[in-house]
Amino acid sequence: MDRLIDQFPANQQDQVRAMLASTLRGVIAQVLVKKIGGGRAAAMEILLFESGGGLEHPRGKTHQLVSAMQMGMKQAWSS
Repeated sequence: MDRLIDQFPANQQDQVRAMLASTLRGVIAQVLVKKIGGGRAAAMEILLFESGGGLEHPRGKTHQLVSAMQMGMKQAWSS
């Protein structure tokens, strides 16, 4: 997330962070990996925020998303 936010001028980064926090509800990442025997398969990661959660982290602490992902994964597997 920091790489995305860093693309904006410094004087707009807080505004962009606030906009993301109020609208972002999930992130999907996908990569193609080689299969044994040829071909490729999609490997996906899906991060869904708790309702209303978004990126409501203090300024500059978007690195806390990793722990949010880990907590969400534990909740998903325990459901």
